[in-house]
Amino acid sequence: MEEQKKKITKDDIINLLSSGDIQAAKEQMEAANFVEAENQKIAENTFRQLVNEKNIPRAVEIYNEFQFSKELIQEFVRDKFNLFNEDKFYYEAFLLGRDFEISTKRILTSAVRAYNKFLIEDKLNDLLNNERQFHILHSEDLVDVNDEDIKDFIRSFEGYVIRKLIDQGKIKILAGISETLGLFDKYEHNPILSGIIPILLDYVIKVHNKYLDENKIAEAYELTGSFYLLDDKSPLDTTAQITVSAENAHNRKLEEFDIKNAVFLKQRYVLFAQSDSVDTNQKLDEALQQYLVEALIKEEFENAKTVINEYELKEPLIVKAASIALLKLIDEEKYQAVCDTILYLKIKEFEPKAISEITIKFHNVYEKKNMETASNLAFYFNLKEARARKAHFAYWVSLIKNGDYDKAMSIKKERKIPKELLEPKLKEICKKLRENSQDEAARKLQEDYNIKSSVFDWIIDSIKKMFSGK
Repeated sequence: MEEQKKKITKDDIINLLSSGDIQAAKEQMEAANFVEAENQKIAENTFRQLVNEKNIPRAVEIYNEFQFSKELIQEFVRDKFNLFNEDKFYYEAFLLGRDFEISTKRILTSAVRAYNKFLIEDKLNDLLNNERQFHILHSEDLVDVNDEDIKDFIRSFEGYVIRKLIDQGKIKILAGISETLGLFDKYEHNPILSGIIPILLDYVIKVHNKYLDENKIAEAYELTGSFYLLDDKSPLDTTAQITVSAENAHNRKLEEFDIKNAVFLKQRYVLFAQSDSVDTNQKLDEALQQYLVEALIKEEFENAKTVINEYELKEPLIVKAASIALLKLIDEEKYQAVCDTILYLKIKEFEPKAISEITIKFHNVYEKKNMETASNLAFYFNLKEARARKAHFAYWVSLIKNGDYDKAMSIKKERKIPKELLEPKLKEICKKLRENSQDEAARKLQEDYNIKSSVFDWIIDSIKKMFSGK
């Protein structure tokens, strides 16, 4: 039976090695009783065969396993390396050259050309996988590669990666590729990365600004993190460009009365923190003033409070905005809104133009006998008109007549209506109250305002009590 067993041939072992079954090949060598020299020759021949078949990873594996003399294959390797490059099998040339003492410049040249070919043939994943393993794009020796090969790769990366993905709306995928390749890591002195980064940022900034224009604020800000637009890794002029775009978007948000996104932009982009630009500060002040005016006109006081606190608005700007808003409200005869605004902002001073307009309005409403509004205008704007005290008094009288004694007392104290003006009117009112049998109301008014009853009033009260049985 043993004689019937098939004889093991060297070709059988070569086939096993070529298939990657090295352990089985070694067992066959041992069974065939080949001497070491024969085993080495079989391995060498397998290596040559695999290189000819362009199966470089398997060929290198065979070499590393059997460690036959490198001198036996060095010339063969060199010739094949040159031939692969001539025939544009750059990737195979790179893999072969990196293990067999080909010059670093020539190996990197083959690698750069291979990467370029990957891009042209739409094999981006092959590039990414190899870069994870070999880190070609971060080699310090790239400076030795020919400029034309560097430029060819940069052009291909722009066209087949950057522009293609952006045109497809896949900027998040582009961000992932950027991170995988480490494009921003120590790019300054790298001939490839330093060429790619400005091109990449130019495209990304355009997308970022487009997002801002389309009100995609969160998406725009996300790009600043993905592409280091506001980071130390980014060129200073890029940060400046992004900041200007964000400032413009911020001011648009204020104009659109969108305080939420305006504050988001201010905080996330750290806008206006250390701006020395007169133009920038002027534009901001104008936008803030306009926003505050609109907020006050709409009586959206919480939004007004947000903008005042968030931007630390100075009193002159607040006063100016308030004056504009108040003039608008007064023109529309929204007097309650006027008073609410002044109360909310606790404004003590107004622009002369506002005072002048309000004085005219005060006289108009006074002449129309609208004493509540006239009194409020005089009080909140601290008008020194002679009619002001008369308006306060008339308003107080109306409250008393309507039985709103608590409000009347508040107005009396707040607007400092003198007792000598009040007392005659109070006596008159109390008399009418008694005539209408409203003795308790009369008594309350006298007590509240410390008005002494006359002897006559006392006698009348006593008689009423006697007959009422009290």
